[in-house]
Amino acid sequence: MANLTIYQPEILFLRAQILTRYCDTFGYEFDSYCQRLTGTLKHYEHICEVMQEEVNQYEKLRRYLALIQNKALQNSLKKQIGATEAEQKLFLRKHINSVSGSVLRKLIFEGQNETSQGYKDNFIQTCYLYIEKERSEFLVNDAQIEKQDGTIPPFGYASKPSSNGTVPVFQKASSFSLTPLKSTEDSIAEGKAVMVFKGNKILLNRENLDRNNTTITSKIQAEITLENGEWILKNESKLRTTFIQVNGPTKIKKGDIVVFGNQRFLFED
Repeated sequence: MANLTIYQPEILFLRAQILTRYCDTFGYEFDSYCQRLTGTLKHYEHICEVMQEEVNQYEKLRRYLALIQNKALQNSLKKQIGATEAEQKLFLRKHINSVSGSVLRKLIFEGQNETSQGYKDNFIQTCYLYIEKERSEFLVNDAQIEKQDGTIPPFGYASKPSSNGTVPVFQKASSFSLTPLKSTEDSIAEGKAVMVFKGNKILLNRENLDRNNTTITSKIQAEITLENGEWILKNESKLRTTFIQVNGPTKIKKGDIVVFGNQRFLFED
C-alpha cells in the first residue's frame, strides 16, 4: 500500500465534499455543523461509520464505475466487480479499513491549517469513492485554476463547495419534514420545532431527531429514502425500535412484526 502526499487545495476540497455529503445524508445545515465541529474524536468516528457503510456496497462501485473516465481505474473496478465473492470482500475490506476516526480528524480538523499531508493511497481512493468524484478531474481542474491566476481555489472552513466546469455537483434533493408530537396525543409537542430534511437519502439518529432522548440510538436509528417517487422507511436500530403508527388500513405481510401496546407479534399467513 503506497503513501500519497496531498496538498492544501485537495485537502480542503476533500474536507468540504465529505462534510457536504455527510450533512446531506443526515439533513444537517452545513455551516451550522461546521461551526460546532471540534477535535473531539467521536465526531469523526461517526463520519467514519457512515463512510464505511456506504462504501461497503457493490451498487456504489457500479455507480462510481459509470461516473469515472480514467481508463486504468475503470479496468480495475471492472475486474473487482467481476471477481469472486472472496476477492470482492477483500477489495472492499482494504478500503473500509483505510478509514478511521483518527485519520478523518487529521484530514477534516487538522488539515484546514496544513499545506500538505500524507496518507495511504487506499484512504484517498475511498474518499473519492464516498463523494463519487474522480481524483484525476480534481487534479486537472486544480492545475487549470492555478495556471490561470496563480491562486488557490477558495474552499473555506465553513464554505460549501461550489460548482465549476469539471467537477459535477449533486442534483437538487427532495425534502420532507418531521413534526415532534406529544407522547399521548397528536398535537405538537411544546417547545419543539418542525424539522425539515433535504435529500433523497436521510439517516436519522438521536443527534438530528431529539438530542436528549436516550430511547433513540446515537448511531443510526432509521433510514428514509426516496424511491420511484415514494418515501421508504428502513429500520437501522439493532433493537428494531422503529415503528409506524397505524392510523388507517395498512398492508402487512408474512414476517412482519406487529406491536400492540408493548407486546410484539410475528405475523404469518
